[in-house]
Amino acid sequence: MKKNGLIIIILFLLLIFALSGCFETGTKNSSKVSPNDSDGDGLSNDQEAMLGTNDTNPDTDDDGIYDYFETDDGNATDTDGDGIIDVFDTDDDGDTIATVDEKPDKNGDGNPADALDTDDDGVPNYLDIDDDNDKILTDSEKAYSTTFGLDIDNDDLLNYLDFDSDNDGKPDSDEGTADNDGDGVPNFLDSNDNDGPLGDLDFDGVTNEEEDYSEPIPPDEDNDGTPDYLDPETNGSSGGPITDQEKFIGSWHNMENEDEHWIFYNDGTQKYTIVVINEPPGESYIAELWFDYTLENGFLCQLAFSNYGGVPTCYEYEFSEDNAVVTLFDDGELMLKLTKDY
Repeated sequence: MKKNGLIIIILFLLLIFALSGCFETGTKNSSKVSPNDSDGDGLSNDQEAMLGTNDTNPDTDDDGIYDYFETDDGNATDTDGDGIIDVFDTDDDGDTIATVDEKPDKNGDGNPADALDTDDDGVPNYLDIDDDNDKILTDSEKAYSTTFGLDIDNDDLLNYLDFDSDNDGKPDSDEGTADNDGDGVPNFLDSNDNDGPLGDLDFDGVTNEEEDYSEPIPPDEDNDGTPDYLDPETNGSSGGPITDQEKFIGSWHNMENEDEHWIFYNDGTQKYTIVVINEPPGESYIAELWFDYTLENGFLCQLAFSNYGGVPTCYEYEFSEDNAVVTLFDDGELMLKLTKDY
């Protein structure tokens, strides 16, 4: 009898624990979905009725963001002012890129707290009219892409998300949409802003068009094998003292340096970055593709490659009397010497 009584007590206790577990589980489940928020999107059914949204779908416009986060604490918002409130707008910022394609919610929980913000300006791409902060609006960059391609430099970064779309070392914010050389390609998408008819490849003050650059056999006034549009020493026989630009034309080799990087010039149109490590002077090797340089106010500025940060590096320079040697300085300290082969 005692044994049977003990069994009954044990069964009774197990029943109590089982029932308490069910009650506890029921309490937890009931808190997950409020009866006043049928779809669990953070908006009450009454708020959804006022907005006109679907109270059985947490993301009425299916753009990847729950309805609550597309409102101002339940009040309607219209980010792009197009007359369509964000909870119904599939392109919230009106930049012609669909919200769902601008990675508004990386982890897929409906909360855009982790939305992509390419330019780190605090405004996620799906609400930003200039995703890369290059002063060229995203919708404008997208429009240009229909003509010139979505990724003009093939770096797997779409133009409207690329700070240097043509990878020429000059940021899009500096180049803008003008077409300086008149070749039909805006500067920010043109890897060479100087090779069109209005450009001046040899920097002699005469445009390429004026020097008949497009002729089947371009003119070569001094018969030196370099067509006039590439030859700064034939600028319409204007004469005058030789310019620093003209002095730089030719092939240069390293003599001295305090760095493992220097520059190399060849025929005035090809400019190379040279990297030599543990090699004797003069044994230089071409290591990078060509890029532009400028001579301004006593400085030689080489336009750095994107892997160097995309910022021009400028040096003071000085020619020898015979223009055969050029010395580069950085804040007065010797950087390197180059000697010219004629």
